[in-house]
Amino acid sequence: MRAVTDAGRRAGDRPLKEPRTGGSVWPHQCCPAFTPRQTAMGIERECWYCRFADFHLKEQVPLDVGICCWPKKQLD
Repeated sequence: MRAVTDAGRRAGDRPLKEPRTGGSVWPHQCCPAFTPRQTAMGIERECWYCRFADFHLKEQVPLDVGICCWPKKQLD
């Protein structure tokens, strides 16, 4: 379970100052290197929709926590 901050937001929802290359990212996080997936339906600016994040979205069960693969481009 993720911690909740004073503002009522989960700690994992805070914007990132830089990419977390090789590190864990949560769906609602986002960093300055955000680049949308070509196949994303939404236009939300968050790691879940970033082409550099690996959440195993093409698998039967996507991950709750992804891995930042910046600057290596992920397949859409």
